[in-house]
Amino acid sequence: MALSSPDISRERLGIYGQEGSGKSKAYWSIAKKMRQTQAPGKMYVADLDASWERMSIGYPGWEENMVIGEPYAWTELIGTVERYSKLATRDCWLAIDNLGEGWTSAKGHVIEAAHGKNLSDWLTDELSGRKKDYGKTPDAQNKTWRELSNLIVHWPGHVICTCPAKSVFKDDNAPSNAMANRYLQIGWQPDTQKTVGYLFHTVLYLADLGDLRSEMWAMTTVKDRERKKVVNGKVSDFCMDYLVGVGGWTL
Repeated sequence: MALSSPDISRERLGIYGQEGSGKSKAYWSIAKKMRQTQAPGKMYVADLDASWERMSIGYPGWEENMVIGEPYAWTELIGTVERYSKLATRDCWLAIDNLGEGWTSAKGHVIEAAHGKNLSDWLTDELSGRKKDYGKTPDAQNKTWRELSNLIVHWPGHVICTCPAKSVFKDDNAPSNAMANRYLQIGWQPDTQKTVGYLFHTVLYLADLGDLRSEMWAMTTVKDRERKKVVNGKVSDFCMDYLVGVGGWTL
């Protein structure tokens, strides 16, 4: 029986964690199960980490249902997702790996357009105090980011995006909200645009268990819709352990 969603809703998954926590393997495992069960649709990947060649070694036959691009600059990323969207059906997935690089590209695009130099040179000037119009830049960066977030929200099928993690500490001066409190409980938050958690129906934190002898990770729910919450749940096959085990997908 083909891998199938339990209802008419589309998945919008945000997964974050440190290096080696199984983030990329999450969407590769979904594409693999789709092939094994002859499920309709394709996995369209925007690989900002340029890691697909190494990953593909462990997934023979990936070409059957995976379309992979390596967009470098912001305009390439937007163009790639727009092109994918025109080809996709409701059974197709969009995977963006990773949104940390995506946010860096968005910032670099805005700074280059506004100041005529790359992000590294601009930061050098900013730190030396030569820039006077920094205040206008964050708003422009967030508006640029919405180009991508709109494409994610309106993708015809399912979405899974990965992101690195950064540690988070309690700041009594920072505004308190539900997402911030959840990140604080875990101790880690996505290292990308600050409101990214609201973009997804499901946000999961993945951690490396540190066992070199096995391919096993820990999964903790930051938020999820109408689904059981998981704390340090063992994950070896994301498709089976989350989509089927938690999300109710069927085979």
